[in-house]
Amino acid sequence: MALITKTDVKDFLKITNSDFDSFLTTLIDSVVSYAEKNCYQRLDATNETTIYKKGSGTQYLLLPSSLVNSISHLYYRQLPTDSWTEETDTTIFALEQIENVFYLYYSNGFFQSYSYKVIFNSGFLTSTLPKDLYEGLREMTAQIFRESAQSKDRIGIKSESKSNEGVNMNTVFDKTFERYENIFSHYRYMSV
Repeated sequence: MALITKTDVKDFLKITNSDFDSFLTTLIDSVVSYAEKNCYQRLDATNETTIYKKGSGTQYLLLPSSLVNSISHLYYRQLPTDSWTEETDTTIFALEQIENVFYLYYSNGFFQSYSYKVIFNSGFLTSTLPKDLYEGLREMTAQIFRESAQSKDRIGIKSESKSNEGVNMNTVFDKTFERYENIFSHYRYMSV
C-alpha cells in the first residue's frame, strides 16, 4: 500500500492530465522517504522486517518500531555456526504493546546465550493511516510541486545571487521539509 498515491496528489492539485505524472511519482517517493527518515521507521506496511537480537535474559525483546502489526516468525540459535530453529508453537510468543513501545513476549524466555531472529510486519495499513499524516504527506508533495514545477531541476533552491564578477555566489535553500516536521514528530520512534 502506498501512503499517498499520484491520484491523491493530482486530485488535490486539480491536475487532470498526465504531463507531470513521472515528476509527481518522484516527489511522492522523496516525501515518503523523508518522512520515514524523520520518524526513524518505515511507515508503509508493505514489507516484512527482519531483526537479529541477542537474548535479553527476560521474557521480552524490544522491537525497533512503534508500528508493529504482527509477528510472522521467531527463530533462535545458540551458536553463530548453528542453523536457525523456528519456534513453531505460536501460542508461546506474542506481540505486546506498552504505551507506544512494542515488545515480543516469549514464554520460554530469551536466553542471554542465544541469538534470535524475529520477522515482523510494521507500518500503517490503509485502514490505520492517521488523517494528519496522510494530509501532511499529500500537502507537502503538492507544495513542493507548486514551488518547483516551473523549474524541475531546481527543487529545494529558493534563490541564488552572484556578484558582478561572477565569483561569489549565495544560494538560499527552501525549508519546505521543515514545515511538516511537527506532523511527522508524532510518529517518530523513540527507542528505550
